[in-house]
Amino acid sequence: MKSEKKLYLHIGCGKTGSSALQLWLHQNRSVLQQHGIDYPEEKDGNNTPGDYQITSGNGSLLIDRLEKKSHERYLKSLFQRYSTLLFSSELFQGIGGGMLDQLVESSIKLGFHMTIIVYLRDVYDVIYSLYVQRVKRHLETRTFEEFALELKVLQQFHVLSRYEKYFDDLRVIHYDTELERGIDRIFAEILGLDQEIPGMTSRKVNRSLNVFELELLRQMNRIYIEKFGGEDSEFSREISDRLIYVDPEKPTEIYFQKDLAEKLQKKFLKPLRRVNKKYFDDNRLKFFRRKEKRVVRTVPKVPREYFVAVESIMKYFLDAKKKRKSWLSFIS
Repeated sequence: MKSEKKLYLHIGCGKTGSSALQLWLHQNRSVLQQHGIDYPEEKDGNNTPGDYQITSGNGSLLIDRLEKKSHERYLKSLFQRYSTLLFSSELFQGIGGGMLDQLVESSIKLGFHMTIIVYLRDVYDVIYSLYVQRVKRHLETRTFEEFALELKVLQQFHVLSRYEKYFDDLRVIHYDTELERGIDRIFAEILGLDQEIPGMTSRKVNRSLNVFELELLRQMNRIYIEKFGGEDSEFSREISDRLIYVDPEKPTEIYFQKDLAEKLQKKFLKPLRRVNKKYFDDNRLKFFRRKEKRVVRTVPKVPREYFVAVESIMKYFLDAKKKRKSWLSFIS
């Protein structure tokens, strides 16, 4: 018999709508609490993010306490008020076996049942989305082909395999299948609240970059690193966020290269088949499906004038920044 106390852990995986789900959970926190489910937040958690604001969920609250070995006291205090707890963060993908062991031990000691919620995406799509994220957030300068061919493992399969070693109750969701009716609906069903909790808005949260924006930012990253020795990833993060927020509903595409796709399909066919066999009787997890996608087959060339302007602007502001530092050190 399962315990009345429950802890849901939504771990992503990457690029499966986690930001949108976390905004939805935050906005419906009071509804969740009315049904005995707490989505813990900091004391100022009532400050509702904007419709397009990117959030990282609430998982860091639990991870911080796991690191400090104070998680049991924390969870015990939360269970005194609610019978069910819900944490969501892609940070859970990166926690090691030690923390997972702690969670298993605590579930036995405190008597709560753990359910892991995992979204998986079609293989080519998730590889491309991971690449876009690296350009947006990590100063990536490689082409998509270079990035994809250097992948040794696919994060979503690796994370799923790790969690399978520790937990029996994994709810594995195929992101692409659930998109049509809304990725929140299956989440609400798992919580037992399908009729009680409002649906997500149709607004995009943390949209991708279109192919031209992506190539422009990749080249800007290259200039920043090669010409100015740039190491600060805030550079690409700031520019990508501005591109997104200036037009958060802009349509985006996926770059598809047939020869590359064939090589990637061969590389990741085995884990794809394993997951379908274990979780999806209808083999719904695919390598790539063309239906209803905006696909481009060539990367647009960015005019040379853009690079001249970008390099000049970078030099001006980086020089100004150095002069300011020099002046501040002189007067201090």
